[in-house]
Amino acid sequence: NTLTNEFQDDKEHVVGLSDSDIQDIEDAIRNNHDEGVIEAMGDLSPADAAEVLTKLSDEDCQKIIEDHSAAIDPLVYSEMDSEFRRSLLEEMGAKGVASIIAELDSDDALDLIENLDEDYRHEIIHQLSTKTRMTLEEGLSFPEAVEKLAGEAGLAMPERTPEDRARSERRKTLQEALEAAAGWFSERLYA
Repeated sequence: NTLTNEFQDDKEHVVGLSDSDIQDIEDAIRNNHDEGVIEAMGDLSPADAAEVLTKLSDEDCQKIIEDHSAAIDPLVYSEMDSEFRRSLLEEMGAKGVASIIAELDSDDALDLIENLDEDYRHEIIHQLSTKTRMTLEEGLSFPEAVEKLAGEAGLAMPERTPEDRARSERRKTLQEALEAAAGWFSERLYA
């Protein structure tokens, strides 16, 4: 029994947030303790911050988004369930969404807006700088976009060696494996 209790305590710290952590953030929101909200959200990983936003009431979630958007890492939106993210982004306004995706790599930015209404996507893209808009519209990866922009500016880019490409592919494969493992463990922990 002691071992089980210790495991449960450890699991809360490893897996994510406890209900009391979320309750503390809700209390800070309701008591207008802005510094507490900013500190709490800033200390969280993007996945934990996304979890907090999904577990808060609609009113509390909106308050954080409206009053403390600068304290939310743009990667938080990438960690959200796609339906929850879509509804949040639709309520946010094109300018707010554009400020988020401008901070992300193009592939993450495209993932963020791909499920939005086409007209709304165009409105968001229209709010972006020319360089960011070109990158998104062409669907280039970040390195490809850098290469294209460097070429347009007349700058030479160093050639990628076969080792660079292999390292990049290995990194991508490892990232996909980690994401699959995290999803598998998450499904079992919350089942």
